[in-house]
Amino acid sequence: ADVDRPIGMTVPSYSLYTTLASLQGAPLVEVPFEEDFILDPTRIASCGANLFYLTTPNAPTGTAFSNEALTAVIDSFSGIIVADEAYADFAPENAISLLVDAPRLLVTRTLSKSYGLAGLRVGYALGAPELIAVLDKAREVYNVDRLAQVAALAAIHDQDYFRETTAKLLAVRARHLSDFRRRGWKTYESAANFLFTQPKDPAGATGPEVVANLYGFLETNRILVRSFPNHPLTSSFLRISIGGDNQMQILMENIEQWARNG
Repeated sequence: ADVDRPIGMTVPSYSLYTTLASLQGAPLVEVPFEEDFILDPTRIASCGANLFYLTTPNAPTGTAFSNEALTAVIDSFSGIIVADEAYADFAPENAISLLVDAPRLLVTRTLSKSYGLAGLRVGYALGAPELIAVLDKAREVYNVDRLAQVAALAAIHDQDYFRETTAKLLAVRARHLSDFRRRGWKTYESAANFLFTQPKDPAGATGPEVVANLYGFLETNRILVRSFPNHPLTSSFLRISIGGDNQMQILMENIEQWARNG
């Protein structure tokens, strides 16, 4: 790999980008977020990267970036911007409309989240023909297998089911955002299929130890959530995926029990 062509990413973000840079032998440039998780086009523009990964909505927080903010980044950055839109179907807007005027923008999507096909590894990219042609040359010889393609097409064609399940998830997400905030837990406004929330123990304390305690309690009760202990902006939070009504009720009952007894 050409060491003069670094890869950039915002931090904290999706951990795979670090691995991708390592596989290419490319230097990695990190642009840190502040606590409000607002994009800073100036810092991205001056980071020196040739290719920049931007998870939008952000992982692990679920925070949304407006198309106005994305346009400011695209306009100020001279390399290729990869808008990783894994969670875009749960967000108020997405970057697809920006492709018309942005030849250096690549939008990547997955069917693992909103279409419920996790494990089939079906994804796709949208971009200018010149950019897609380069990707086509570099893609792996064995592409998505035939069964995965059939499942993906069936899922995409069933838009009624897609809209129904997505709308239900958004309603459950809104309800539980209110639940967590009512408890006094700092919880980010989410544009994804999860909530990023800062638990408080019975004494009102927060922090990595509180997270570890609740995480362990939930795991013992066969409820799996995610923690991100390696960054100060994420270490006192849990990422909780939105499930069905029954699953969320079980989760909240367990949280209530933990909050009473510690």
